[in-house]
Amino acid sequence: MKKLFYVAIMALAVVFTSCAGKSGSSDFYNNGKEPEIDFNAGTVNGVKYNDTDNKCWVYTTKITVAGLSSKSSDTYIWGTEFAMVAACETAMYVAHETPLTKASYTYKEVIADEEGCEELMDEYNKD
Repeated sequence: MKKLFYVAIMALAVVFTSCAGKSGSSDFYNNGKEPEIDFNAGTVNGVKYNDTDNKCWVYTTKITVAGLSSKSSDTYIWGTEFAMVAACETAMYVAHETPLTKASYTYKEVIADEEGCEELMDEYNKD
């Protein structure tokens, strides 16, 4: 239960900030679908992701409201691909459930160790 709560909190942060390489969209959740996250198997919506190796990731989420206003931003994160995708897909579901909102994300690995990733996070968040 704590893990699910953590993913939900991360997802809300992602919706209002951001997820680049691989991608997802809030359109996936049309027709009443909900995210299927299996913490034991390391799968999101039936797809297996690496849930053991922490890496530096940059993800970009684009959010469009009422087809008029669009915002996009990058975020750097240190963690497993599974944790990041689970958070991003949960954010896509939340965006889908929010009236007049569409969202999408892309992500890719950044070659950096944990300290280098934190420096990228700090540098990006200066603005």
